[in-house]
Amino acid sequence: MPDHYSDYLHGYRAVRLLEDDGIVLGELVWRVASGHNIEITEFGIFEEQNRRKGWGTQLLEAAFEDMRQYFVKINHSLWRVYLFCEEDNEEGRGFYESRGFRLEGVLKDFWADGNAVMYSQVLKF
Repeated sequence: MPDHYSDYLHGYRAVRLLEDDGIVLGELVWRVASGHNIEITEFGIFEEQNRRKGWGTQLLEAAFEDMRQYFVKINHSLWRVYLFCEEDNEEGRGFYESRGFRLEGVLKDFWADGNAVMYSQVLKF
């Protein structure tokens, strides 16, 4: 778990994408939301110049593997992964849709500054 999450995210897991020199390029944080479902709570490649290089895909794939290993370890099946994204985040939405996530709906005024969209993907491990 990253240090900056440790104070308030008990029960969450984080996967980090690191350069060879240890610099953190991006991070994905997830939690078991309800029995067989996972919520991705944080996900991103931090610096703009590091985006569109395939690292987001690598990070997502590494997180899926972490989820799989976690569910194998607890001998439980995973059903669905879901996440929320700002409605006007076209780059993020395109990323999720191109990686198999399906738009489930729009949540009006989800955040103080705007709407959210919910995406999900069925993953059976």
